[in-house]
Amino acid sequence: MPEAALGTVNTPTSPYGPGGPWSHHFAVVKGVRLHYVRQGAGFPVILLHGWPGFWYEWAPVIPALAQHHDVIVPDLRGFAYSDKPDLPPEEGYNRSVVAADIAGLAGGLGFRHVAVVAHDIGATVAQPLAREQPELVAYLVLFDPLDGSSNIDVNVSVGTIFSILRRPPGPWDQEDPVTPLLQPGVQQVAAGYVVYGSSTVLTYTTGNGVHMFTLDPDIGAFVLCNEDVAMPSAGKTYSVNE
Repeated sequence: MPEAALGTVNTPTSPYGPGGPWSHHFAVVKGVRLHYVRQGAGFPVILLHGWPGFWYEWAPVIPALAQHHDVIVPDLRGFAYSDKPDLPPEEGYNRSVVAADIAGLAGGLGFRHVAVVAHDIGATVAQPLAREQPELVAYLVLFDPLDGSSNIDVNVSVGTIFSILRRPPGPWDQEDPVTPLLQPGVQQVAAGYVVYGSSTVLTYTTGNGVHMFTLDPDIGAFVLCNEDVAMPSAGKTYSVNE
């Protein structure tokens, strides 16, 4: 695992992006300077942004996660306040190289195990990170932030879908990187979706029933509206998404 030299930005108005309850830091991994923000304490969670975003896209969720976790949110190399090495893409920006940056950052912070949450281009980095550093990545969360975006022009609801799996024990077979992700549904730690429309509805399960919550914008929280949701034993309609 690459080693990282760490530093902290203590200026009141950081040149590394908007201020907030988090602190700005940098790490140098194999000569590449990575900017990241940090907040909280507990089991470490690394959030990887998408394209063309940067660390600040996670700002709405950082404080909430930081109530229970040590939240680390880097700018990937080539983005925002991190270095942009003048190298050919296949040499300086391939997924394994960027994944090694994140592994080096985690190692420099002294983390033995982390949870990684990612989407879009961040997910293309998180996957080789989990494959190549299986002892580091205890949880890997990949999600589609906006499923059904082609429905927007016809005023049909869109949503977010997610699934959380435990990494199987033992080394991750480099010749078969897909099988660990293709686990039976009953082995999911959690799964669910959020539908955005006239109301915002969160439906999820952690293995003890399926529950639905509706967002109450007045209090800024999801309120339980349906408990132990189940499919009827028989019905008049059948739908499948091919």
